[in-house]
Amino acid sequence: MAAAVAAMARADFSAAAEMLSRAGDHPLAGRYRRKFAAKTLGAAEALAREAWETAVLPLGKEMADYDDANALLARLDKFAKDHATTKFAKSKEAEASRLSILARKLIDESPEGQAVKVREFFHGKVVKFDAKTRSIELLYDFDDPDQIKDCSLSEWVWSGKAAGSMKVKRGGLRLAGTGRYALLAPRFSSVSARTSFDASAEKGVGHACLLVCANTKGSSYCLFGLDKWQSAALIKYVAGKGDLFSRRPSPFSHTKRGWASLTLSDCNLTGQVGPTRFAVRDNSHTIGQVGLWAPDTEVTFDNLSITGILDRRWLEEEVLGKKKEQ
Repeated sequence: MAAAVAAMARADFSAAAEMLSRAGDHPLAGRYRRKFAAKTLGAAEALAREAWETAVLPLGKEMADYDDANALLARLDKFAKDHATTKFAKSKEAEASRLSILARKLIDESPEGQAVKVREFFHGKVVKFDAKTRSIELLYDFDDPDQIKDCSLSEWVWSGKAAGSMKVKRGGLRLAGTGRYALLAPRFSSVSARTSFDASAEKGVGHACLLVCANTKGSSYCLFGLDKWQSAALIKYVAGKGDLFSRRPSPFSHTKRGWASLTLSDCNLTGQVGPTRFAVRDNSHTIGQVGLWAPDTEVTFDNLSITGILDRRWLEEEVLGKKKEQ
């Protein structure tokens, strides 16, 4: 170490560089390496080199998880802001870009990064999400009108009737006279949904329905909380054609207000309209959307809660941005 200091004092930088390379982990090695860099490169260049070697490079080599990746991005950003004008920083631009890409990839593929993307995707409330199991819990209370942005009307129209509307009004989703399904965006491989409904305005024939495994072409498992016969019914639709599983008197035939729940898991379909229960096993539909439906009726739906397993392909392509190039 003493030889390196002496070489620096007489401006023999070649000898000093050789001596410093041999200094290893000497307690003073770091200090004199910085002084050497300042004398040979200039203070700004020396600071840039030190920042890279002490703050950026170690984390770039050891980055292992979501927190590391975010920390590395922060350090790269600080390095660029503090040392952008130096020759050293310009010489590291390609390496900095490579490290940034690796960090962002790690973030995107981590459970924490996927959870962030899921929460950003939905306008409804994401109560829970587990990236490992793809399980999610959503709530649509429609207190925020933007929650309707997660809904779309189906291409298929019941009895060819395209009139009607879908809008958020007074903290609920109001379907008025439309024969189309109102479908929530996510696709589920298994799901349980529950909603309250209010058809007490008695505008129309009196249909109020909750759907699972639905699609835009008119297929679904459909639970009528109320129909025009004042009944509750469980029906399978395939491309708009209905097949009745069961029909019973609706407990809400007098008030026109109530709640319904519908669950599909491993081909087992269970529904409930108040105390009235339905159960059937069917494998016609396995993946689909949750929806609401009120053909030829004005109904307000509220507090739609959904718990289920997101379809892997839908999650990866539509939310996580992993669409395969054609």
